[in-house]
This record gives sequence, C-alpha cells and structure tokens, in this order.
Amino acid sequence: MKKHLIYLQVLISLLWGIQILSAQEKPVTITLLSVNDMHASLDRFPRFAFMVDSLRSIYPDLLLISAGDNQTGNPINDQFTPKGIPMIELMNAVGFDYSTVGNHEFDTRPHGFALLTQEAHFPFICANVQVEPHLGIRILPSTVHTFYPQGVRIALLGAVQLEADGKPATHPDWLNGIQFEEGRNVLPRYKEMSDKCDATILISHLGFEEDRVIAEQNPWIDLIIGGHSHTYLPTPIEVGSVSISQSGSKLQYLNMMQLTLKQGQVIRKEAHSLPIDPKAGAESKEVRTLVNQFNNNPQFSEVIGVALDHFTSYDQLGYFMVDAYRAVSGSDIAVQNNGGVRISNLLQGDITRRDIFTLDPFGNELMVVELSLDELKALLLAGTVREEDHKPLLLSGATAYYTFTPDKVCTKVELRDSKGKPLSPKRRYKVAYNSYINAAYPYEHEQAAVGLGYNTAEAIMQHVIQLKNVPSYQAVAPRNHIKLK
Repeated sequence: MKKHLIYLQVLISLLWGIQILSAQEKPVTITLLSVNDMHASLDRFPRFAFMVDSLRSIYPDLLLISAGDNQTGNPINDQFTPKGIPMIELMNAVGFDYSTVGNHEFDTRPHGFALLTQEAHFPFICANVQVEPHLGIRILPSTVHTFYPQGVRIALLGAVQLEADGKPATHPDWLNGIQFEEGRNVLPRYKEMSDKCDATILISHLGFEEDRVIAEQNPWIDLIIGGHSHTYLPTPIEVGSVSISQSGSKLQYLNMMQLTLKQGQVIRKEAHSLPIDPKAGAESKEVRTLVNQFNNNPQFSEVIGVALDHFTSYDQLGYFMVDAYRAVSGSDIAVQNNGGVRISNLLQGDITRRDIFTLDPFGNELMVVELSLDELKALLLAGTVREEDHKPLLLSGATAYYTFTPDKVCTKVELRDSKGKPLSPKRRYKVAYNSYINAAYPYEHEQAAVGLGYNTAEAIMQHVIQLKNVPSYQAVAPRNHIKLK
C-alpha cells in the first residue's frame, strides 16, 4: 500500500511538471500594479481601491506592489495610536501583495514598525537591511512568487536608500538594532537566485539615479519598480535590457506593467501609467467607509490661526518654521533641515492643527544649544554636506553667505545680522533646532544641546496661536546667498 502511495505521488508530480512545462512553452503574460511613496495619502485610497478591484476582475492573478514610504505625510495616520495603522489597514483592504521598506517606514520607531509588519497581510522585502530578532520586525530579503497553473517563477528583491552615514534618511535614534549595507553591494549576491527564476523584479527605494546604476551593474534584473526620488515616469526608462518604472508620489498615478514570458525569458514588456483622480469616477465603498472613520477626528480640524497670505514654496514655509522655533524658544538663531519641510504650499485663510502636522509630521523634539560663532558656522557647513544637493539649512535670526566650489563643496560661510553687520566672534549664540539635526548632523561644539520637552510641530502651533494672524512670507528676502569660486 505504501509503495502504491509513493508511486501515485511521483506520477502526480510528473504530470504536474509536464503541465507546467507545456504552459511555459506558450507565452504567458503576468500583470503588475505598483505605486511608490504613498506617504499616507488616505483620501486617495477609495478611488485607488476601485481601480485595483476593476483591474483585478480582468487580471485575477495580478500583483499589487509598493516601492516604499507608505508612511509619514498625513497626521490622521501619523498621529494615530498606534502610529501608522490606518495605512496598513487600508493597504490590507486594497490587497497589497508586497512592499519594500522605505526610509520613512522607520519613522514609526522599531517597536512601531514591528507592529506594522505584524499587522500587514503582505510581506516587506528588503535585501540590504538586517534586524535583530528581538525587535520583531518582519522583513524578508527576497522571495519567489509563483504564478499557477503556468508555473512562472518571479524573483522579488527589495532595497532601501542609505545616506552618507550608511543609514536611511530618518532619525538615527530610531535605527537601534538595525544594520544596513549598500544596495549596490548586496544585490549582485542574488544573481544565482535570479538564474533559477523566469524573471527578476527589484522593488527599489533607492531613488531614480541609483536605480540607473543598479540597472547598469545588474543586467540580469528585468524590471526595477522604483521609489524614493518621487520621479514620475510616464513610460519606463530602459537601461540596456532593464526597465525602470516610478509613479511619482502620493497616489497620483498607478503603474501597470505587463511582462510576457516564454521558456524562462521576458519577450515583451508593456506599461501604462494610470491617473488616480478621485473626481474621475467610482470609489470602493468599503475603503471609503474606512477612510471616513479615520478622518473623523475633530482634534485636527481645530482652527488655531489665520494665514494672511498664501504660502507658495518650501522656503517660505521653512522660514515660517524656523521663525516659530526662534520665537517660542527665545533663541538668537534657529535652523531647519530642508527635508523636514513636507509641503510646499499653504492656502490663505484658516490654519488648523492638521495643517501643521502635515507640514511637520516627524515628532522631533525642539532643542537649544549655546554655540560660539565658529561652532555655528561648523553647524551650517555640516548642513551643506548632509543636505540633498548640498542645499544650505534654512535659517532664522541671521543671513548666511556661502562660498562653494564648482563641484558643490562649501569652503566658507559668513553670517550677518538683520542690519547687515557681521555676527560677533566674541559672544555665544542660543541656537534652536530639531533633534534630528542634533543626531544626524555631526559638527564640532563643546556644549550639549538640551531638549525643551515638546516637539517642533507643537512649537509651530504655539507660535501660530500667539500670533493669531500669520503675516505674509511672499516678500521675505532670501536668507541664504551662494557664490561660486
């Protein structure tokens, strides 16, 4: 009897293998839907869900993929308890199959990210991160997805961007127990895995320029689904035989990629960029109900002041932020990293708590430190090294004059007060900045920064409440001046 069972199992396996082989002799088309850098755009989910459901009714085996930064950008999600759960519940409701890890996934802190990975009905994939087991963060370095009954095997890899210090762009204190390695060093190790599959897809949160480098170095990858740089590619960019796609940010577009395979080779790629316009058509009723439940929080609708004019740029809002830090902390100088300014416009009229949390969602503590003039200059020089494109830190209480070489190296910075006079080298200055700058922007200084016990968003709200009417920043003069030499 036992021999007969073994014989039957072998026969079934052989027949199944013959069926798969027969299927692979014919062209097989698989469908992939992808988004990236959603940044908790909850209000676009009902339309997005309807589009996914409609496409899934046509292509029932499609995969829905996120290229990271699902979190951070909407206070309804960011201030929720537990932080980030609304996005995970909505991603579960829409039916995501895979997500890579973006730098802003770590904004939820290790214990928070652990909970999100445990509550998600889909795996997070990231090959260049290693997590100490006791943290409970569930991340796979890679996986293989098999499409049945065709038997098509797709290798899926993931990778997250790293800054010059070898860590993702998030608060360093939130990365304890987590190790990282450059994606371009890790990914070639998966070539052998790729060789055993019919196609290989990298779900990348490395940014478009790094994706191009990865494509050049790893021609065995068939498709890179990209994120991090918020690049909108209406059609994929081809680097050799590697296709690179990216869909902007904040659920503006849904990318649809169809790969046709035959005998273990991708023989055709077809891509479509689909606008996600909430006003364009039907919504998912189930997801609309979920979004309405999350949005039903009157705390965020409270009006705390009035903007007398429109804010129309990151710099205007950044200057507003540092002016708030300086006023509330009683400091001489305040600085802010450019990446911490999360919106580029704020309309004239009522300012709500939600507006401020959207502008500044990170929860970084406001800190103050006593600095000499040389130490203050060292801080500003550190900013030109750390900031993207070497952009100077936003500044309040002084005007800075930078000298850069043509290859974007800052060699000198001079500071002047509101009357155009150079700051004195004989005194010390009380400087306010956020705890992220304190942890991530190393510079030489003697005294330690002191936390004030409240975060920067709370400082901005306090400033707005005190002002009542926030003045126009349209005519505010630039506070950073750059010359090349």
